Amino acid sequence: MSANATQVKRSFLSRATSGVVDKPPIIMVYGVPGVGKTTLAASIPRSAVMPVEAGGSDEIAVHLRLPVPGSWAEVLEQVRELTEEPHDCSALVIDTADALEALLIKHICISGKGKTINQAYGGYGAGVNAAIDELREFMGRLERLRDTRRMTIVLIAHSMVKTFHSPDSPDYDRYIPKMNEKPWGVLFETCGAVLFAHYEFANTATDTEDKGKVIATGKRFLRTNQGGAWEAKNRFGFSDPIELTVEAGWKPIADTLAAPKRIRAEIEAELRNAPPDLATTVRGWIVQTGSNARILQEGLDRLRDRLAAMAKPQEQTTTTEESAATSAAA
Repeated sequence: MSANATQVKRSFLSRATSGVVDKPPIIMVYGVPGVGKTTLAASIPRSAVMPVEAGGSDEIAVHLRLPVPGSWAEVLEQVRELTEEPHDCSALVIDTADALEALLIKHICISGKGKTINQAYGGYGAGVNAAIDELREFMGRLERLRDTRRMTIVLIAHSMVKTFHSPDSPDYDRYIPKMNEKPWGVLFETCGAVLFAHYEFANTATDTEDKGKVIATGKRFLRTNQGGAWEAKNRFGFSDPIELTVEAGWKPIADTLAAPKRIRAEIEAELRNAPPDLATTVRGWIVQTGSNARILQEGLDRLRDRLAAMAKPQEQTTTTEESAATSAAA
């Protein structure tokens, strides 16, 4: 092995890390019009809003509102400036992802010399593939922004209803973001959470009256897990659903995102009284679990129950010995 190869190998090893790496999340919030998607994301303290769709945040008192980008190049430049230039923002809100997709398609049509994306770069899917490659590169830039500046990234999107062709049941309709399938697939795999915002409706039907009326309750909810009527996911252990209120804003989400660090510290405190083999097993489990607050809390509860059960025989032995000593003394 050459000296240069050895030096490179050591350099990688010197930068290697272990354990869980806590990073700010990349989250998509999509939903029906007027439900409060932008208001929710803009309630993150010191958030910067990129209004790709003009007017969406005009009536919201945001910390920083960037200029409306007129091209894909301007979108990239704004992300570059947030990554490299001085500022005090803790989050970037892109409003909306579907408007962002439109700018990307326009860019591909111009650079690929096609009237439509299907004609760009000679057609035969070349334009779509170029758009997907560009979008993946863009998401990589957002990840660098998150990692470099410790910023939460939130993408807002409108929703639409699309028929889902199920392989093992009849087809049914469900909500998905208002985007083309392949770009939406890139965002879904990159985001740590995809959350669906909607109004709550109730049916007035009763046991004696089968046909009721569907009425709005005035409540709004954020769905964090996939359901038959909507697409969603999250790897952070959010409760489902989360009620959306102006008073709470982003706080329920922020509290869950902050919980893993606290829970891991509580687990470590409990492990001080645990046998070494159990402590090793639990620490390995923590690494595998990552940042899912719900699973970590369940693990902490199980650990406490197990440690309590292990302590009982010792307590019983001590009590028996004390009783015996008392009897002997008598």
